[in-house]
Amino acid sequence: MQLKALTKRNGGKPLQRVIKELNPKLRGFSQYFRIANASIEFKKLAAWLRLYNLE
Repeated sequence: MQLKALTKRNGGKPLQRVIKELNPKLRGFSQYFRIANASIEFKKLAAWLRLYNLE
């Protein structure tokens, strides 16, 4: 499932459930990029999540 689909504002899911579903995806993302310079990718992801949650 895509991050956008998990973080939809009108999804009607409790925040705890969204966090529980996001954690494995973000852990997998971090493992995938652990060899490369992941800090840039994490900054992009954090910015996108902040922007998307403000809309």
